[in-house]
Amino acid sequence: MRHRWLLLLLVVPGWAWAFERGFWLAGLAWLERPSEWSARRWGLKEQGGYGVLRLEVASQDPWREPVRNRIEAEIRDLGLPVAGASLRLGRDGQGEVLFRWERRASAEGRAATPFQGVGGNALRLPPDWQAGPSTAAFRLERVPLERFEYGKQRDRHGVAWRWLPTADTRLELMAERERRQGLKPFGAMVGTTGGNARAAIVPMPIDETTQDMRLALSRGGSEQAWRMETKLSQYRDRVNTLIWQHPFANVPGLPAEAGWPRAIGQAAAPPSNRALMLSASGWRRLRPTLAVHGELMLGRHWQDRPFLPYTAHPDWLARPLVPPPRRSLDGEIRLERAAGRVEWRLSESTELAVLARHERREDRSPIALFRQVPSDAAPQAAAPDARWRFRLPLDWRECALESGLTWRFAHSGRLGLRLGLEETARRFAERDRTRDRFLAAEAMAKGPFDTRLSLQAEYRERRGDAYIGERPFLAAFLPEYVATVPGGFENAPLLRRPHLADRDRLVLAGQLFRALGERTELVLRWNHLEDSFDRSVLGLLAARRHALALELVRPLGPEGSLSAFLVGERAESVQAGHSFRGGANRLPDLADPGRRWRVEQEDEIDGLGIAARRGTGLRTLELSLAALRYRTRFGIEAGSALSAAPLPSLSGRMLLGSLRAMQPLREGVALVGEWRGERLWFRDPLARGLAADQLAGVLLATPEDRPGPAHVFLIALRVDLP
Repeated sequence: MRHRWLLLLLVVPGWAWAFERGFWLAGLAWLERPSEWSARRWGLKEQGGYGVLRLEVASQDPWREPVRNRIEAEIRDLGLPVAGASLRLGRDGQGEVLFRWERRASAEGRAATPFQGVGGNALRLPPDWQAGPSTAAFRLERVPLERFEYGKQRDRHGVAWRWLPTADTRLELMAERERRQGLKPFGAMVGTTGGNARAAIVPMPIDETTQDMRLALSRGGSEQAWRMETKLSQYRDRVNTLIWQHPFANVPGLPAEAGWPRAIGQAAAPPSNRALMLSASGWRRLRPTLAVHGELMLGRHWQDRPFLPYTAHPDWLARPLVPPPRRSLDGEIRLERAAGRVEWRLSESTELAVLARHERREDRSPIALFRQVPSDAAPQAAAPDARWRFRLPLDWRECALESGLTWRFAHSGRLGLRLGLEETARRFAERDRTRDRFLAAEAMAKGPFDTRLSLQAEYRERRGDAYIGERPFLAAFLPEYVATVPGGFENAPLLRRPHLADRDRLVLAGQLFRALGERTELVLRWNHLEDSFDRSVLGLLAARRHALALELVRPLGPEGSLSAFLVGERAESVQAGHSFRGGANRLPDLADPGRRWRVEQEDEIDGLGIAARRGTGLRTLELSLAALRYRTRFGIEAGSALSAAPLPSLSGRMLLGSLRAMQPLREGVALVGEWRGERLWFRDPLARGLAADQLAGVLLATPEDRPGPAHVFLIALRVDLP
């Protein structure tokens, strides 16, 4: 009976409660022409009509004063793929309960595949499948294709409870659950090396759930504040594995059983896991000029999902097989973070701040030797080789110390300097330790006519211990196998990973704010980032980015406004590499300068837009337009021993627009019309995707994109609640 009364109060709250605000809107949305972009942006995939319902209610109990009960309810775009609802029940100054639900659907594009059983975890080919060592032998025009759509739907619902036992104390409890379902592309590969691998792009089902719970207690005041929090998270994947028939016939270097029709591949889905985090933070003012801040966090992640068998191939299962070293990964990751900050005001215009931070990620998962079956393509090796590999923990520890000094100059501006050092240590990486030193400066000044200028500059230098490129390779394999590999390395020894290589970074930024008149504002932003890896021979050598943005906001009378923006961005990068083969050619190829290559890439992005609003209440008109353009160019240099062709330039344009008008019909009732549209143009050979047999060693899913403009219209009736 209590629930019925609550439902009655929600439906007709005006009978017993006083309205603060509220309206409902019901109408029809129409998608004129579906496209990949309308599905990706709005979740709308099919042409036709969609019913839409919106509701917003805020009400209070007038019979209880000064403490009042409150109800707020909201429904957003019910009937569309992107929708939500919330209900808030609360009492002034004492607490509230919030119920919420949200749905988001997106589509990444349609495709077709010769595999049958899409949506399940077992994909099979037609019985009369025509196999071959490459896709050129496939007779795809004679094969029935199964059509599907990449994308996912997210359904999230939760409850949050907040209680204020005193004016400065808050207790919060939150529980949330999200389920994601759909299809995603997966590379189903069978092979033992990069030279004999064959693969197919197949749809892998998505059916996963994340549950989060959080409990927090906080208290704050003018002289001190603290917060304690506990988070518990659990991830569950209902898709345990994906099994598929291999579409390729036997290729050189693989056993006969590794080809159609006997070959079967298997892959595991992301494993279910759980996590727990405890944290505490706070600050306290010790003296009027001295304050301290502190933070402590401890986290644990566990994953103990049972391992799949090494292979699903019946021929390999029938042979003697050494099982995995244990039932599951028995994985555990420990996270630690401790940070402290001291702020000291030396004088009326000078402040000193010192920050210390320690973070650690410790992988407690046991180290073990796995005698794996290589991608369901060959039996388990009897002697140590590349199929015998250690599972290595990935640990890191980072310590940082930073100090900053700030000078304030009356009311006209300030100047700040920061100096810091960060040191990171890793296990089983190419570099044991890296050290980042940085110096940063910031200045802000105020001028006449409400003009404000701010400038920032930062220089970072990363150096470290000796870079040993073969260290992960030596740690992952048995010495007996390493002795059989010429040179004793896996990747080119001169290759540098960007996050470990020596680097010099320069960051510059600025912002200018100017008031041009009453309520008219002009903002100019600029930033520049430049990375140099001049001590690296192979890998990323340099990267630069420049960005400029201009924004203008201007009133249109007492009931309107106009805003506009103009943005531009440029990015450049230089990448160097070396191509070498295996076997007897491994070391001679590495010493051959004719096998070096270099790629320079330049990206340009420009955009402009305008938005205007006019009117108030139920008589409004809103318009927005935006145009974006991008362009990518490549430059390739290849050695005399390599064959390379120029890459084409890529470019595209996008137009986005929206229009919303509301016209009153009578008091409290208005007619609402909305339009959203977009149009895209491409000069990109890959914009329409590749044919299923375009690549010799990979069977692709045939794309079925829907190019062209997309327009969504909405006509609705809005009624204000009394």
